[in-house]
Amino acid sequence: MSIQTNYWLIQKGFVDPAYTQLVADLTAIVHNTPNVHIEFIDFIPFSIDYEIPKHISKFDNIMVYGTQSLIDYLKRKHYYPVAYSNPNFSVVEWQHQLGDELLNFDSFTDELGKMKPMYDVFFVRPVEDNKLIAGTIFTKQEFIDWKNRVLAIDDYCTVTKKTLFCQSKLQDIENEYRFFIADNQVVTASKYVSSGSVIYSTDVPVALYEYVSSIMDIWHPEIAYCMDIAELADGTLKVIEYNCINTCGLYAADTYQYALALTKLLVHNES
Repeated sequence: MSIQTNYWLIQKGFVDPAYTQLVADLTAIVHNTPNVHIEFIDFIPFSIDYEIPKHISKFDNIMVYGTQSLIDYLKRKHYYPVAYSNPNFSVVEWQHQLGDELLNFDSFTDELGKMKPMYDVFFVRPVEDNKLIAGTIFTKQEFIDWKNRVLAIDDYCTVTKKTLFCQSKLQDIENEYRFFIADNQVVTASKYVSSGSVIYSTDVPVALYEYVSSIMDIWHPEIAYCMDIAELADGTLKVIEYNCINTCGLYAADTYQYALALTKLLVHNES
């Protein structure tokens, strides 16, 4: 009988400082954690496949940090990555669970092929957290032009006329924050937008932690996840969205605490 081994499988190719720090922190954590190893993975040249290290078995326990396409590839190859993603990562489910605590709780959902602009300027994103495209602000004409381009290549595009999107009115957002949650605990947090500009900072007011705690009392989409919070111009706090913790941007998060929390879940998941 083979012995199950725990692996952190890290996708290569990221260049931001948080990724570099994550690798350093994981290396230190793995060095002091029995039966946990770190490996790196990249595309096979001239291919859409990934080069999985040969010594990793399909029976091993794998924690992933990388893209959704890597997670999907491992699943197709019958590996079982610890990647915290499920149907709860959907705008429709967030509307159901959170009501008006969700920033865009009144957004309209439809298949792309049927969607018509509801506002002069508006925000559009996929219903699911599948990273097909980033959320985008459109004018009516911009949306129509983009939609027509997508539908013209419908059979050759990951976004099709049947893909569900939601559109919502623009919000007056002052600041945006990301909270990293594992096993019912906030393990770290980061500001990533301030006054409309991208800025990564550990300056997260206590009131934000209190608000996130109140939302955690309502619902969890997974045992580990990210929750993004908007602070509106009038001081109101709302949930923007939830994200898969294995594929998220780390911003100014404490990557040691992030890595430590997920390593504990990896080991706990060992059977």
